Amino acid sequence: MKKWHRAVVCVLLIVLLFAALPGWAAEYSRLSEGDQGKKTLALRQRLYDLGYLNTFKKGDVKYTAEVSQAVRDFERLNGLKETGIAAEDVQRLMFSADAVAQETPEKRTFYELEPSKGPSKKVQLPQRDAEGYLPAGAAPFVYADRDDGQWIYLSDTLQIEIAKYYQSANKIEWFEAHVTMREGEKPYSILSKRNGRTFQAPPELAQEHGAVLAITDDFFGYRVNNKKTVGIVVRDGKIISDRTRPHNRINLQPMEVLALFEDGGMRTFNSDVHTAQEYLDMGVTDTWAFGPVLVQGGLVPRYYYSKEYHSYREPRLVVGMVEKGKYVAMLVTGRREDSRGAYFKWLAEKMQALGCTEAISLDGGNTVAMVFMGDMINRSKTVKSRSVRKVSGLIAFGQGADMPSK
Repeated sequence: MKKWHRAVVCVLLIVLLFAALPGWAAEYSRLSEGDQGKKTLALRQRLYDLGYLNTFKKGDVKYTAEVSQAVRDFERLNGLKETGIAAEDVQRLMFSADAVAQETPEKRTFYELEPSKGPSKKVQLPQRDAEGYLPAGAAPFVYADRDDGQWIYLSDTLQIEIAKYYQSANKIEWFEAHVTMREGEKPYSILSKRNGRTFQAPPELAQEHGAVLAITDDFFGYRVNNKKTVGIVVRDGKIISDRTRPHNRINLQPMEVLALFEDGGMRTFNSDVHTAQEYLDMGVTDTWAFGPVLVQGGLVPRYYYSKEYHSYREPRLVVGMVEKGKYVAMLVTGRREDSRGAYFKWLAEKMQALGCTEAISLDGGNTVAMVFMGDMINRSKTVKSRSVRKVSGLIAFGQGADMPSK
């Protein structure tokens, strides 16, 4: 083979290799002074959250001299060469939990996060390996104690620990689930019948798929059936909706996105920074559209400490990632005298305190559900199934719960 033929073949192989890589390799576009658009808006918001810009408005879509200086300040404090250009490597660090923030001028007040009551029993666990899993091939260990508020599932690939807590000072009851999965395992979506357009009770839906743990998702089916803006919704690699709202955190349902990647990683995004196809090209298998984002790149968004922030207490369901393979789901009950629900800022600070680098709020109100081995643990067993609000889908962890016999 001639030398130039070999060179052409090598170039083609390199091109094909990079084309086959996950789309995250081309996730960030180089941005510099004079650019404008949705990605510049996302950059400005992140610079604001990190303290490098002192103001942020939803119409700020231009890469101005002020933004260029903010990028230089970011590069300097993060040990990078000062250019004022948001190259791919600069943005990758900026949107990560490793980004160094700059002190902000706000006087921040923080919530009390510690519970006053939780599970009291010490559970005798079976022998496990150094990572906390059961030996290969061992039968799963299942523990459930509603009275004590503690649920555990252990197998050779999955660890789930759920505890019910209560904080008397603020009248908050919550269920906190910690999930650890072996490499190669990840959360997955469950859709109700007719691709999410027929609503089903959460326990029924979880049992149909044998989910060990399942939580309610963004309830996109309600928006579809009522002809509302659905948001960017992808399930199991298939686009369900590509229509979203312009980015605006002040909206109580901003349609911000939580994306699940093929390798089990999770990331949060503004509502309109990517199309559904762009997410697929990045290696995303599922997206949930609701919000607001609670933790992004390890930080609670600065918005929660600004004058623009407003919220009210409600039952809420949130989910986040500590790192690939480690996830946290939290359900806060509400609309009761003894448990009034939670504000978004409390949830954001709590998820950050639990180690989450990314977290988002999903649907709230009477829809929220946490199902362990077919049991909806946030509701009394005496509650009749017809009083449980039906949903269009769930986020699930693990398979192995007994499926109902046909």
